[in-house]
Amino acid sequence: MFPEGIPYFRNQGFGTAKLGYIFELIRTFGGQKSFSVDQRGINWNQLMQESGKWSNIIHELETENQYMDAA
Repeated sequence: MFPEGIPYFRNQGFGTAKLGYIFELIRTFGGQKSFSVDQRGINWNQLMQESGKWSNIIHELETENQYMDAA
């Protein structure tokens, strides 16, 4: 969700975190349904990186669920 982490400043608290690419798309999209997406600014390397991260998260959750089921 937050590719750069959540910024924290001592004696000030938390800052504004940069959202992951998929959430930026959702925000840009504005919640309106459309069959087309503005392709400007899409970086395929970033998209692949985000997809890989989601894949890792899903794998970790599946592994955790298997561990919990076995307990």
